[in-house]
Order: sequence, then structure tokens, then C-alpha cells
Amino acid sequence: MSRPHPGERSGRRAAAGDESGSGTAIGVAIIFPMLLLVIVVLQGVSYASRTEQMLQTAANRAAHTASLCCLHVGDASEAAQLILARRQYSPRGALECANDVAGDAVVRFRNVSSAEVPALDPVTGDPNSVPSGGSVSVFVSCRLPPERVGVSSLASNATRIAVGVATLDPSRHRSMPLTP
Repeated sequence: MSRPHPGERSGRRAAAGDESGSGTAIGVAIIFPMLLLVIVVLQGVSYASRTEQMLQTAANRAAHTASLCCLHVGDASEAAQLILARRQYSPRGALECANDVAGDAVVRFRNVSSAEVPALDPVTGDPNSVPSGGSVSVFVSCRLPPERVGVSSLASNATRIAVGVATLDPSRHRSMPLTP
């Protein structure tokens, strides 16, 4: 049996050498789609987390505004909703929600004894004043659009909720309502 020339390969080794790249191609064909899926899921989670952070910031600002701005509960609630509407539709860094964040927001005032203060007095129908002391809470929700989250079947009903709370300082002077 003669030895092959050093530059030549035997038949059996040549065949094995020709197939050495096929394992890499199969590995890439299996790993690449899984890697893309991981990237899409991470993008959706990152979007949801950014939206939740922006929503919490908007709820806190709305509660702070309502606690300082106005003399009457109804005016303060409208001011809080105005802050939320400005945040949702601002040209830079807007909240992208499938619902109307400002319209769905709930603003509640509580006096020092934790009793809720309605916008209108139930007996006389007159506007109630913002209580001297207590707190204001702004409840905000945002339905995430499925096309922005990425995998729509996983997040077709994803809703983020934020609550902003601010104290009502009894010694703070409140001004007139904000103008749009």
C-alpha cells in the first residue's frame, strides 16, 4: 500500500473533510431563529418597562400638580388630567398607549381622616374646596399596543398601572386652575 503524497488526502479523510462545515450550517440554522426570538422578547420587555416608568412619572406629576394648583377639587382633577394629556401627546417622549390615559385616569382627594372628598358637595351641589391636609391619588392605566410589545400573542392584553400620590400641605396657598 503506497502512502499518499503529503498534499493529498486519502479518500476517506477527504470525504470527512468535505462535511465538516455542514454541522456549523445546521447549528446556525437552529440557533439563529432562537436568538431572534430572544431579541424580540427583550425588546418587548424593555418597551413595557420604559412605558411603565414614563406612566409612573406622569402619575406622580399629575398628583403633585393637583395637590398644588387649585382651590376646588374639580379644577384640581382637571389640571391632573391636563398634565396626563400633555404627557400622552407630547411630541417628545410620548406615552404610546392603546387607550386614552387622561380620560381613563381617576383622581381622588382624601381629607386628614381618610374620607374621600367628592368634586361637588352632595347636599348643595357646590364645588368642594381642596381639603386642608390629606392626600390626592391619581390612578393611571395604559394598555400597551401589541404591535409595540413585539410578540402579540404573549402581550395582547398587557396593561400597566401606576398610582401617583401627593400630600396636601395645609399651609400651602393654592392658585387658580391651569389654562390649557
